[in-house]
Amino acid sequence: MTSFKNRLLILIVSLMALAQGVTIVLALASIRNAVRTDSARQLSATRAMLDNTFAERARLLRAAADVLVADFAFREVVATRDRATMQSALNNHAARVGANLAVLYAPDGHVLAATTPALARQAGTDLRLPEPGAPAPAPFAVVGGRPYQIVFAPLRAPEIIAWVALGFELDQALAEKLAALGGTEVSFIYHEPGAFNGSTSTLEPAMAGELAALSLRRPSSSTPELMALNDQEFLTLSAPLRAQAGGLQLVVQRSQVAAMAQFREIRFALLLIGGAALLGAIIVAWLTGRSAVRPLGVLVNAANQIERGYYCDHIQLEGAREFQQLAGTFNSMQAGIREREARIVRQATHDTLTTLLNREGLRERLATLDHRGSCSVALVDVHRFRDINASVGHQAGDALLQALAARLSQFCGTQLPCARVGADQFVVVAALHDTELLHRVLVMADELRRGVELGDLRLSVDIRAGISEWREPRAAVEQLLRQADVALLQAKELSTVGVVYQPSHDAEHRRRVLLVAELRRALTSDGLSLHYQPLVNMTDRVAVGLEALLRWSHPTLGQISPAEFIPLAERASVLPDLSRWVLATAIAQLGQWQRAGVDLDVAVNLSAADFADGGLPARVLALLREHQVPATRLLLEVTESAIMREPQLAAQVMQQLRTAGVRFAIDDFGTGHSSLAQLHALPVDELKIDRAFVLNLDRTASNLAIVRTTIELGHSLGLKVVAEGVETPEVWASLLRLGCDLAQGYFISRPMPAASVPNWARGQYDQFARALTDAEEAGRLANIRGRSA
Repeated sequence: MTSFKNRLLILIVSLMALAQGVTIVLALASIRNAVRTDSARQLSATRAMLDNTFAERARLLRAAADVLVADFAFREVVATRDRATMQSALNNHAARVGANLAVLYAPDGHVLAATTPALARQAGTDLRLPEPGAPAPAPFAVVGGRPYQIVFAPLRAPEIIAWVALGFELDQALAEKLAALGGTEVSFIYHEPGAFNGSTSTLEPAMAGELAALSLRRPSSSTPELMALNDQEFLTLSAPLRAQAGGLQLVVQRSQVAAMAQFREIRFALLLIGGAALLGAIIVAWLTGRSAVRPLGVLVNAANQIERGYYCDHIQLEGAREFQQLAGTFNSMQAGIREREARIVRQATHDTLTTLLNREGLRERLATLDHRGSCSVALVDVHRFRDINASVGHQAGDALLQALAARLSQFCGTQLPCARVGADQFVVVAALHDTELLHRVLVMADELRRGVELGDLRLSVDIRAGISEWREPRAAVEQLLRQADVALLQAKELSTVGVVYQPSHDAEHRRRVLLVAELRRALTSDGLSLHYQPLVNMTDRVAVGLEALLRWSHPTLGQISPAEFIPLAERASVLPDLSRWVLATAIAQLGQWQRAGVDLDVAVNLSAADFADGGLPARVLALLREHQVPATRLLLEVTESAIMREPQLAAQVMQQLRTAGVRFAIDDFGTGHSSLAQLHALPVDELKIDRAFVLNLDRTASNLAIVRTTIELGHSLGLKVVAEGVETPEVWASLLRLGCDLAQGYFISRPMPAASVPNWARGQYDQFARALTDAEEAGRLANIRGRSA
């Protein structure tokens, strides 16, 4: 009912219905007012008639009472005070005149006789005799729970020797007679003092009871009022009747439904005329709307088609020029929407740079792929693509991605999809087994490593790939891509070109995810600890310092190697938090040792992310001040590769700390790619030879040459040289011959908890003291040198 045609129809019909409705309502209201006025007039006339009726009844009662008191025989009976005779004469006379109540009183007011024993008891209290000089008593009374019209007459002989009271009951017959005379409903509502007795009414019992209850709560009114009884409306006129005892109210009513009965034909005629006029309006409106909105109906149908996504129907209309122009606008709009929707759909499912499918488009394509036979998916990642962008610019990076997209598309053919799903990640779907696809990827990786021509530029590119085969029964698309992603992570972990997904990789992946989550929890719940490995002078084995090494003992997973969780922490961006914790813990421990008299330095490893943090110097110096540790006692170790990522920023951070007294060492020297010029510009105090060159020093000529060259290079730059991984006496002797300054390894001591360091240090001091004493006694004093700051 929301179409224009229906609205037009509703408008015309509503206007006609409104006009007819107002006319009918006004007419019915006028009739209702006239009926109410007539009813009020009739009620007033009825009340006047009832007053006359009561007056006539009072006259008849008076005449009957006068006849009784004028009877000589009755006077003689009363004079004798013969109760039985008085009772008999009173009953006979009351029956003769039709009185419902007859009472004979002594002059002092006590009852001599009454028509019934009960009345004799009640009349003495409910009725009052006329008093000399006082107004006449009320003509009505409620005696024994019933209403009566009462007259009093004195019995003289010649003085008043008795009073006679006669009364007619205001009963149902009287009410019906009065109602018939006035054409209304008549009710007598009465009660004795302190209690409600009842009502006599021509109404139905339920209405009479409701009227009686309402009358007690509502004051009497001299003007007619509307009253609802049992959901029926009555025009009501009520007035109290003057009663000697109790209360008595006369209520005259006229039903408005009955009063309106004579006008029902007029009301029916009005409604019939209004209905006929409304029907005519509907017919006219329908005919008018049908011709006026036919073009709009065509346009509405076209709009519905557009809403459902169909834009192919050409709209043609005949009629007014405005409708034709609107149809032309609809046609132009359909063409524009078709074009824009196609462009939006392509943008939503394709990569704009390479024109390949994007992740969403790949999902849709794989979900609808109907391919039989072998099918594998390779998730290919460009290794260090950010470095390529940073070194040769984003334009060259975009050109490289386009070239890779062209090469990878050759794997897929025309039936299978190829997609770019990340900034430097592609997905290749090929009709090959996983091992065959891996072989193809390895061949392409060799070609890319030899170089990719980008105009005048030739770039060597490394890739990593995770491969998963889509076996029958086919797994869900998300599951297939997840498997390839897990294999890619494994390839990155192993630093190899490609890895084929194996079910065991899931367990490793879940373990890595679990370890990252548990590592975050361990940081906040004291689940980590530091162990310390001593560094000693090569010439005298005197301990000069300790390297803080992070250890993690999990309550259920056991001891977890730093080689496993440190790379995970770096990828999950937890490493900066770990470094802060290690720094704070190591410096706090250094302060405790210093106060306990343990005079050793502490070395702490830092990552590249720590040196990219401009707040590192302030944080380190604040910790040193907090724990009252001299800055010269702290040695910070950093790898060559970490420094070379941001050499200028690293130099600034190191210089700030070096000025305060903190010393620096290059860790794992020989495994990075730094130049001597860059190394010389850094405020470095020590070089630490990587353990890979030290372990087989005594058996490998190449390692021996590398270590000798490194020691000579360090000494020429004024640096001390530390050898890591010293595990045998032969390696110790070789390093001593080469002139290495300091050593660290299992041959000296394994890493130990902080609590064991003081005892170990004292043991070393005692051992050195004994060696010094022995040397002095033997006459060959050992050359004992301490470690300079």
